[in-house]
Amino acid sequence: MYTHFDYKLLTQQAVEVVDFFTDLCGGQLMLAIYTELLNEFIAQGKLSSAQLLVKKLYDIADIPPVNEKTENEPDSLEWIPMFAELLEDAIDDLGN
Repeated sequence: MYTHFDYKLLTQQAVEVVDFFTDLCGGQLMLAIYTELLNEFIAQGKLSSAQLLVKKLYDIADIPPVNEKTENEPDSLEWIPMFAELLEDAIDDLGN
């Protein structure tokens, strides 16, 4: 389950990823493709692949990883679908 802090942190990091990519030429399209791929991994139950993609997005945007303290717990991948949803919301907000 997410605490208020976890949700706030995920939201902040999703915004940072979106901000980074929107500053790049063609970055909005790249981010849309990454987000679509992330959602495909989630839909297929490939959360470890989704986690790797999110870590790469964080590396590219130079953001420290989320929830490092829970990374070794078995349910630590439960935050990935929430992060994907936050990315989608942030991308949708760009169009408005």
